[in-house]
Amino acid sequence: MRDVHTGESLTRYQLGPGTVVLGDRNFAKAPALVATARRGARVVRMTPQYLPLWTRAGGAFDLVAALRAAGLSRE
Repeated sequence: MRDVHTGESLTRYQLGPGTVVLGDRNFAKAPALVATARRGARVVRMTPQYLPLWTRAGGAFDLVAALRAAGLSRE
């Protein structure tokens, strides 16, 4: 049951290995994404304004450049 104090979160679901979740921007919160990944599930959806990507070295990750390098960009 939800009330006005309860929001959308991936932590509300029983997710595990092999689960792929398609969520909107409300699900792109880092703590819930980390918890989901630790349970073995994967999330498809990201809003860069709310969840910037970083390299392992701590620098900004250029998603468009990575997609182009992989031949996956539509540009």
